[in-house]
Amino acid sequence: MWLVLLGVLLALLVIKISQISQFWRDRGIPYEPYWRYLYRMIWEINRRPIGDVQRELVKRYGPMYGSYHGSRPTLVVTDVEIVKEVFVKKFESFFSRSFEFTTGEPLWDNSILQLPKDEWKAVRTIMGYTFTTSKLRGMILKLDVICKRLLSKLDTIIDQEGTLSKYFNSYAVDSIAAIALGMDVNSIDNPDSEFVKCCTGIFKPGVASLLALVAPQLLRYVPFVHFPPKKTVDFFTKLSKHVIGEKKKNLDEALKNGTADILDLHLLAQREDPQTILTDEILASQAFIFIVGLDNTVLTLELATYFLTVFPEAQARAIREIRSVIGDKSDVDYEDLQKLKFVDACLREALRITPMGGVIDRVCNSDTVVAGQEIHKGMLIEFNFPHMHNDPKYFPEPEKYKPERFLRNEGDGPLSELDAFMMFGHGPKNCVGKRLALMNMQILLSNLLLRFKLEKTDRTPKLPLKLKPGFRGNDITVEPLMLKLVPRVKVNDA
Repeated sequence: MWLVLLGVLLALLVIKISQISQFWRDRGIPYEPYWRYLYRMIWEINRRPIGDVQRELVKRYGPMYGSYHGSRPTLVVTDVEIVKEVFVKKFESFFSRSFEFTTGEPLWDNSILQLPKDEWKAVRTIMGYTFTTSKLRGMILKLDVICKRLLSKLDTIIDQEGTLSKYFNSYAVDSIAAIALGMDVNSIDNPDSEFVKCCTGIFKPGVASLLALVAPQLLRYVPFVHFPPKKTVDFFTKLSKHVIGEKKKNLDEALKNGTADILDLHLLAQREDPQTILTDEILASQAFIFIVGLDNTVLTLELATYFLTVFPEAQARAIREIRSVIGDKSDVDYEDLQKLKFVDACLREALRITPMGGVIDRVCNSDTVVAGQEIHKGMLIEFNFPHMHNDPKYFPEPEKYKPERFLRNEGDGPLSELDAFMMFGHGPKNCVGKRLALMNMQILLSNLLLRFKLEKTDRTPKLPLKLKPGFRGNDITVEPLMLKLVPRVKVNDA
């Protein structure tokens, strides 16, 4: 009896897969067969670097092709004009992401990633307000204190070969905790604290992260599998509730003396209109900042310092710019950071040449037409940005490290509107904390270069970097990014 039932279920599954696989057959564009898609997601993507897999798909099927996301037909594109059409012009038709799913855990389900449109607009408005120029200015002092604490720690490893990953992780934890929760975690001196253990490694390889990316709807039903990890959710929820209780008591004082952080501003919005943002949404917003900010900050800083190490001429140019802007000042201010255009370009180029992740997508909310293709409600459009970041049409000599490509006319500022650069997204749903993220990294990178010279060792990996397969969080390189910090003498040693 059970064998018969199993046979029927398998037959139904084969029929369903056969129906799905026929979708692109008569659409007039190249497409990835469904069985090939399943092989890629189940096997290949865990055996090869994601960027290599994505670039090979374009070589095989062309710049626009059909594929799938789970059981949903997906149009994959690599064209900047389509990026602008989907992310901006047809934003209302492509509001959602495939990564928007609920797990039954309020800390995740109430984050800005998951909220319905009306609630998203309200929370996005509040979060946008917390990242205005005046608010960013107020955050610099906290970040500068943490930066100087890290530099003192790095003084203990001068002239020693090693990686900076664990130090950047401590800086990221401390800086995000300070600006999101107003907490002085000091993981720089306490790297094994419970806070660090619970707030890192959220996207490390495993069943939970794989299901979140491939079949998130199953997370509710698979026992003992939690995304985000249960220990992270429990710890962060308990901690945040305690912090919120204390901050409500001291909110007026923080607003008066100008020390208000992101959490304070969320609590102010709630006090002025309790329906604007709910407590669960406040908790989720703080967790969201950690989830999206931590690994990205660590990896970007590690890649940026690596490339500046193996390209000393770029490091020399960066330090000349930093010295000309900051001079002998002990503290960096917001206006200084706006002038560090080449330093900013070094961060962006590190992200371009070694992109994290594989695609950015949008779910179609209403039938429409894109690039001559009928896109029905429920279908996806994916942007293959590893290919776009290496497309000579957008980035001449893409294999070369050239930070100056992000400068207009060698000095007019970063090309923030460069639509082929996808690391912060595009349109109304781009990264709400983009300015803060770049500012945070600029503060550390500029102070680091003022204090130390980055030098290669015999174990510094050679280019091109070998990357690990699968989704790895901030652990993406096969070889550790070894380098050495050498104190800068007070001469022009750039």
